[in-house]
Amino acid sequence: VIPKTYRINPRTSLPYQSNVLPYQVMSASTTVDIWSFGQLLFQFYADTPLFAYDRDLNIVRKDDYVTLGSWTRDTLEKTFQEIAVPDPLIRDLLRKILVPKEERLTKMEHVLQHPFFDDDGSREAEVLRQQIQQQVE
Repeated sequence: VIPKTYRINPRTSLPYQSNVLPYQVMSASTTVDIWSFGQLLFQFYADTPLFAYDRDLNIVRKDDYVTLGSWTRDTLEKTFQEIAVPDPLIRDLLRKILVPKEERLTKMEHVLQHPFFDDDGSREAEVLRQQIQQQVE
C-alpha cells in the first residue's frame, strides 16, 4: 500500500499530491523479499546501506535509482571493491541474492542452506534455522 506520492509543480516549484506513481508498481514476491533480505545483510556486514535513503526508506540519490534499475552481478562486484564486506561467506551469499532476479536464489530455504548459516555449527543455530524454516513453510 502506498499512502501518497508527491511531485513538484514545474510552475510553482512546490510539491503537490499526485494520483500517478513516479515508478512502476511491482508485485510482492519471494524474489523481492530475498533481495530485501540481501540488502539488510549487506548493511549489517558492511556497516553502510547499499543505497542512501531517508527516514522513510526512500532512496535519496537519483544516481542510485539508475544503479538499481540497471543492477548486474558486475555492479555488485564493483560495490564489493568500493565497500568492504570482510567475511568471505557473507560475500558469497550476497553474490547469490543481490543479483538480477533471473540469477537470484528463489526460495528462502535455499538461502538458509548456504554455508554462511552453518558456520558455527551450534545447536542454537540449528534450532533457529528450523524455526525460520517452519515459518517459511
